[in-house]
Amino acid sequence: MYRSDVCVLSHSGKYLFATARSNSFDVTGYIAAFKLGDNGHIERQICLNPTPTSGGHSNAVSPCDWSDEWLAITDDQEGWIEIYRWHDEFLGRVARLRIPEPGFGMNAIWYD
Repeated sequence: MYRSDVCVLSHSGKYLFATARSNSFDVTGYIAAFKLGDNGHIERQICLNPTPTSGGHSNAVSPCDWSDEWLAITDDQEGWIEIYRWHDEFLGRVARLRIPEPGFGMNAIWYD
């Protein structure tokens, strides 16, 4: 039913974000956030949130390179890129842009 996709650390290394994409376009994917201990072990799961679509071949999460505050999630099923704010261990979507170009949305990079 699901395929795991991307596991990434936040800029500080205190959090792990992981996504899963659905094998069916009719079922949403998921993003999870975990709090990590000083030695890197998982202390607890903070959230498990559905993504707007299955994620297609992507559903890739990309944290900001210079802060823990921002993450991007890409979706190539419909060509979305979404920006999320990570604040006080709450993940909230703040922007969403659709680019209806075939194959768009496999990965995101941050540029400063």
